[in-house]
Amino acid sequence: MPSATLLSDRHRILLSIEPWNKHSKTKTRRVITIEEKIERQSAEVAKVKKKYDEELDKLNIILEKKKEMESKELLEAFSMSSRTYTEIMNFLNPK
Repeated sequence: MPSATLLSDRHRILLSIEPWNKHSKTKTRRVITIEEKIERQSAEVAKVKKKYDEELDKLNIILEKKKEMESKELLEAFSMSSRTYTEIMNFLNPK
């Protein structure tokens, strides 16, 4: 027959393990290798780069529209002006 201390030691071990088992609804932990971390981070970088490229394309489209609007505004101002083409070009490109 086991001694009282042995039984109480087992009981302590079971008590310390039991709450862990009751609350183990979450995934168990596992060791993640450095290669897995590299793969995950590379995938994250690729995802962020794709998003960055998409946003950069949107910015370039908006900047192009702004340039077109400014060109149109400049052309309208030129047509409303009493200045000649030569006068305006001399003003814009002084020698």
